[in-house]
Amino acid sequence: MIRVEVLHLKAPWPAGVTVGAVVALAVASLPAWAAGKCVLLPADDEREPVATWEPPQIDSSDPQARAFVVNPAAAADQLAEQAVRVAELGQQLLDAEQALGTALAEIASLVAERDAAQAELQALRSVPVGTITGDGTGEALLPVEEPKAAPAKATKKAAA
Repeated sequence: MIRVEVLHLKAPWPAGVTVGAVVALAVASLPAWAAGKCVLLPADDEREPVATWEPPQIDSSDPQARAFVVNPAAAADQLAEQAVRVAELGQQLLDAEQALGTALAEIASLVAERDAAQAELQALRSVPVGTITGDGTGEALLPVEEPKAAPAKATKKAAA
């Protein structure tokens, strides 16, 4: 087991480790991922490690279930973020379904109005010419007699 002092956090350190913390690594030599991110401590350094890092164990009994988790805390954070995102997407889906229902109802209303207007137009087209009265009774109007022009009166000039 070796002890190191953490210089950079961009590595799979155990949860809760900060820069300057001492970590015990349960390996014989420094892992490649830790190179440049920590400093080996001399054997006479008396600082106690705040955490111990052990290499991840891969369960080889089931090849389909192999999991390599570097930082369990990060995986838990990712799961929590994904759960929040799923909840947000679920709410967006419900909102979209409501909007779709409203739009479909509006479309159905417009289709009904169109069908009624088409039926009315068809009824108007099927009425014989001369039977539309405009007064709503449907009775034919009698022909309207045009007023005859009054005979021109003789003027004094014409009489003279």
